Amino acid sequence: IDSSEITEYVSYEFYGKGIDGNVNVTIDEYYDIGTLKTRYRLIDSDRNIEIADASLIGTDFAGVLLTGVFSSWTPMIGDIDGINFKYLNGEGKNKELAEIGISSLKNMEEIYDYYYNVLGRKSYDNKGGKIVVNIGMRDKTFGKEQLQNAIWLGLTKQMFIGYWNGISFAKSKDVLAHEFTHGVISKTVKFAGTPRKTDSEKAFETGALNEGIADILGSLIEGKNWTMNEDIEVLRSLSNPS
Repeated sequence: IDSSEITEYVSYEFYGKGIDGNVNVTIDEYYDIGTLKTRYRLIDSDRNIEIADASLIGTDFAGVLLTGVFSSWTPMIGDIDGINFKYLNGEGKNKELAEIGISSLKNMEEIYDYYYNVLGRKSYDNKGGKIVVNIGMRDKTFGKEQLQNAIWLGLTKQMFIGYWNGISFAKSKDVLAHEFTHGVISKTVKFAGTPRKTDSEKAFETGALNEGIADILGSLIEGKNWTMNEDIEVLRSLSNPS
């Protein structure tokens, strides 16, 4: 980057380590005038995807407020060492979070491309809206318990990626595609977001359609089978549902 680009972000093709091995992703490269070093952030500016570290916040109301205010301004930033993205924060877990971040970005790039190239849709809102993926989620703000779920939250229009049996859902492209599809649904048919009453097993039809369509698109985008989250543990089957 020459001096004329000192404040500019440029696309950088990175072949680096994710959860399951090395993948190609597009990230932003820039010159940090504070440290006089070239640095990288987990943002694909071409697709408007950003990966944020939310490991110290949670999905209760306070956590949602924090992510809504801060995460879209604070992408994961680090250095490149060979195939390793060296995340600069993370309280000792920076290597794990870095690999989760790389896998999340790779999967979201492929999800974005499917929607754009196959379905002709540009981001969840069809206007190129920023896709913020919060990784390392906790159940409660500043808590220690991992969130055993992955969520699209309409309030902040962001994704929250937790864990299943200690493994990040970032490993499962079908799960990320499922959650992203909830965002698409929120901008199109606007089906109810809850599939059943809180005190009943009776499903609302629109809520069931919301979940069903998200599962179908998740499976189509992954393109392997009709089960959900099989890369960690099968949680649902579309071909043989319970």
